[in-house]
Amino acid sequence: MQWQSISIPYVQDGGRATTTGYPWNGDEPQVGELNPVALAALCRRLAEQTEPGVQFFFALWEGYGWIHGGSAVAFLQSCQDPPDTAGHPATPAVPPAFAEKVMAGPRLLHPGRAYLLFTGPPEAAMDLGSWPTQDWFLPQSPDLIWSSDHSWCVATEIDFDSTLLGGDAALVDAVLADPALDAWPIDSEDCVGSSGDLINT
Repeated sequence: MQWQSISIPYVQDGGRATTTGYPWNGDEPQVGELNPVALAALCRRLAEQTEPGVQFFFALWEGYGWIHGGSAVAFLQSCQDPPDTAGHPATPAVPPAFAEKVMAGPRLLHPGRAYLLFTGPPEAAMDLGSWPTQDWFLPQSPDLIWSSDHSWCVATEIDFDSTLLGGDAALVDAVLADPALDAWPIDSEDCVGSSGDLINT
């Protein structure tokens, strides 16, 4: 099942109700990333099921705004007042999130996507993200994680609310059995796109 199919009630004619709002009063699932607790649990399982000496690679979509730095300013005032930016101090530019050699480095290219490339131990996946302030970290899970022996691959598409794992039976079974992960087996014919929920449509 998919979030949009179970969180918005249907009206009698089969169309979606748009006036009653969402019956769910909690947070919606994150789209395009795996939450830190689940990411940490998944990386532990990946490490356990990967041969010693095998490298971990991480790919991060270059389109996240925080990667490139820059600056932004917003002034809030009554719409009856004329615009007045005098006296507002200039906001210092935020530098790019990574060193110049990373920003200018090679990219992994997929249709419609380009990714920055990293390598490191499994726990390095939790180090990616932005620092809006010195004591406030916003994590961003990698969009792709894979091993140098190509025995498994993890993909979190930026427009999906699901993370996909391909690997051998032992790894898949370990992930499915992990109580820290909300994981389900899928077949190659299953669709995780916006029309993939055939039960609640």
